Amino acid sequence: MPRTGGTSLTELLKPHLGPGDVSDELLEKHQSMEIMQIGFRRNGVFHDYAKFAVVRHPFERFASLHQGYVPKCDINDMVYQLVSGKINFKTYDFYWPIQRWLCGPDGKLLVDVIFKFEDGFKEVVHFLNTLKIPVKFEDFPHVNKGTVNNGDREYYEKQRELCTDETIRGIQSLYAWDYEAFGYK
Repeated sequence: MPRTGGTSLTELLKPHLGPGDVSDELLEKHQSMEIMQIGFRRNGVFHDYAKFAVVRHPFERFASLHQGYVPKCDINDMVYQLVSGKINFKTYDFYWPIQRWLCGPDGKLLVDVIFKFEDGFKEVVHFLNTLKIPVKFEDFPHVNKGTVNNGDREYYEKQRELCTDETIRGIQSLYAWDYEAFGYK
């Protein structure tokens, strides 16, 4: 899903992918697990893959999406547009809640393991090593950084300060499942 380190992870994995492995070259970037499951069901191999995802705090993911895709629009206005339905999630699918990216129509997770962006990627690298993919944390690239914040943690604090209480409640409402499912506050 967008803004969770997937481009960096893809770069890390590229040298280790075989001809049948899934990559951005095989699929359009940013596919939901539901779409991937449908595509791989035809081959009968979806269940054979180790499926994992990296999730990110809903506010920080939203702020990262906002600065990357609509930075000229005020963050408060963007949340209002989404909450009020003036902008449809179908049009702005990057703003989908994490649930929409990772669950099937029945609401069940379609991934085996979840990692948190905030924990860094050391656990992801360890997991890949257990799958016999010999990657090292030191080799983890940081590509596709935010264009405004350049990886600056203070950016998110500043964005939170710009948000009204109504905006914070709006984000919490839009991403309620994400907050609860992954223990975000």
